Amino acid sequence: MKIKNIKVIRGLFLFAGSLVVLPLMVEARILKLSCGGQKTITAAVERLKPGDTLLVEGKCVENGVIPEQVVDLVVDGQGVATINGPDPTKASITVSGRNITVQNFASITGGREGILVDKGGTVTITNNIIHGTGNTGIRVSNAGFAAIALNTLANNVGNGIAIDNHSSANIGFLSLTDTTASPNTIQNNNNGIIILQSSSARIQGNTISGNRSTGITVSENSEARIGFRSGSAGTFSAPNIIQNNQGAGILVGRSSSARITGNTITNNTGGGVALSDGSSADIGPVGGEGTANTITGNGGAGANARDGVSVVRSSSAAVEGNIIDNNTRDGVRIFRASQANVSTNTINSNGGEGIFVAENSGVNIEGANSTTSNNSGFGLRCLRGSYASGTVTTGGSGTAADSLNGSSGVKSFGATLTVMVAQGAGNSSFGPVADSDGSTFTVSPNGTFVLNSEGCIDNTD
Repeated sequence: MKIKNIKVIRGLFLFAGSLVVLPLMVEARILKLSCGGQKTITAAVERLKPGDTLLVEGKCVENGVIPEQVVDLVVDGQGVATINGPDPTKASITVSGRNITVQNFASITGGREGILVDKGGTVTITNNIIHGTGNTGIRVSNAGFAAIALNTLANNVGNGIAIDNHSSANIGFLSLTDTTASPNTIQNNNNGIIILQSSSARIQGNTISGNRSTGITVSENSEARIGFRSGSAGTFSAPNIIQNNQGAGILVGRSSSARITGNTITNNTGGGVALSDGSSADIGPVGGEGTANTITGNGGAGANARDGVSVVRSSSAAVEGNIIDNNTRDGVRIFRASQANVSTNTINSNGGEGIFVAENSGVNIEGANSTTSNNSGFGLRCLRGSYASGTVTTGGSGTAADSLNGSSGVKSFGATLTVMVAQGAGNSSFGPVADSDGSTFTVSPNGTFVLNSEGCIDNTD
């Protein structure tokens, strides 16, 4: 292993009667490693000091390890070196050190993972091709952190990137002050990105496509900002392109949360954005932060068709300011004790309803959504113990375009029946109560009114 020393002298000087320490003697060394035989990355790092750079060339056949005691180190494949991990039970390279950079490897393959960041390690992973691993391309675990930029992660048996067990990552950029995109290409894996077990990630500017399951999964009490704004005072944003995945484009499940803004989410078989199992999300420029998502052409075909946005099983969402169109089933579906605010979206040409709410769920429409090309079903449909409240047919401008429509009509609350309403104890009246077409009644002291047979409450205009 060849060593080139770049020396800066550090010394002590007596100046005007005072002892002054000047930053004059730091050694930054550049070492070269040509892999082969006993010459391995694992062996080389044992000789490195903080601040060193290891330039690697050749074919490294090893399950390399950069242990916890190693800090401030760059391992650079120079665009030509490769790593192939022969042991399928270990990562091709495991990093537990702090402030480590792994960059410019032409190929990292084999092993269980391509790169494993473990035991609180902190790593910058940039400009590598990571492919054909036994499970995951990059895994960040056990309170690790990674900044992951400009990599290609393809054809891994499991996930392109996995963040788990109280870990975190920046994916598609290096720092919150970045003002240029550093996108990863994540394709043809099982899941593109998966965030689990109380972990978090910020995801910006990536292309996530052709994965066999989801594009991005956030689950198990985890959190993600997908398509957020970086740079000075949040001045820069770069959309993620999430397309042609066989599962959902984005899945948020099991008590997790996400902020999803400025992304292009198209042609995903399992739907565009799916929330389930007590999860929540802000989708679009909610509160004026971020930009619209384009959620189009998702949902597959046939009996398993899915929606542009689905909010199910005790979940909640704010869906504001997005373009939601040409999805196979509904534009927005809210089911099974869930709730959503759905406002100021363009909801066009979806194969089912524009908005469908059912099974003890609710939708609030605080700002009118618009339809320029009718949805195939109703603009708004409500069934089975649910409610819809807000503006459906006209918004603040009162224009024809400021409406939510379907080929079957503006809205549907099903057939109606007559029920008896009795006053409560101590009350002289009951009401107001809304019927299926939006009219309200106050019944005093007892009386009847027309109520939707499926139990919907319609407070829409």
